[in-house]
Amino acid sequence: MSDASPDLHWYETFFTGVTLDLWQKAVPREVTQTEVDFLERELRLKPGSHVLDLPCGAGRHSIELARRGYTVTGIDISAENIERAEAAAATANVAARFQRGDMREVPADLPCDAAICMGNSFGYLQDEDTQRFIAGLAQSLKPGGRLVIDSGMLAESFFPNFERYRSWYLVDDIYLLVENRYNPQTSRMETTYTHIRGGAVDARRGSQRVYGLAELKALLRSAGLETMATYSDLSGAAFELGSQRLLLVAART
Repeated sequence: MSDASPDLHWYETFFTGVTLDLWQKAVPREVTQTEVDFLERELRLKPGSHVLDLPCGAGRHSIELARRGYTVTGIDISAENIERAEAAAATANVAARFQRGDMREVPADLPCDAAICMGNSFGYLQDEDTQRFIAGLAQSLKPGGRLVIDSGMLAESFFPNFERYRSWYLVDDIYLLVENRYNPQTSRMETTYTHIRGGAVDARRGSQRVYGLAELKALLRSAGLETMATYSDLSGAAFELGSQRLLLVAART
């Protein structure tokens, strides 16, 4: 594996084609439904609540939330993700709204009752841009509004479970080789994702910032978001050292 670092803005062009095919195949609808059950409960949603989903990917959470009667705006930097989300919403006959946009520029004209950052996308940005993202979410949330962040890249999760070299996965007809390297100078996990389907090979590079939980809570607090709970799974088990997932619930003070 090359030691060259990925482009700092890798996420701007990463989410196209076979990568999106893989993730849409990898997550059954039942998983999305269970995740949205959790979101309804922890966000304390009421009929008609406006939820901001950023980044929304291909819209699986947005569509399920809209199916349950909530007003939803999904934003993603990938034009292809937005196209897929709009097509899926039309098929499901729900009124979720989707638009192309950047996590670094949360729209100032979208006041919302709740916001979600699901799918392990927190940490893509550089530190200063992450601060802008959190500040933008805090500004969009109404007082008392809640935020859920879903991540598998907290230090407490990452280091006890770190796989330095290679892992293979098979999702339907797509093989995925994941090669990891941790860069201690930047506190980022640098990863090469190699997709193989029908003899075609597609390799892409990405990276994610590895935050400690206390560091993340301090970032949120600096933007006026107070952490209310930290879970390791959808059942509400406490987050602790070695938990493979963090589901953090914060509220605008």
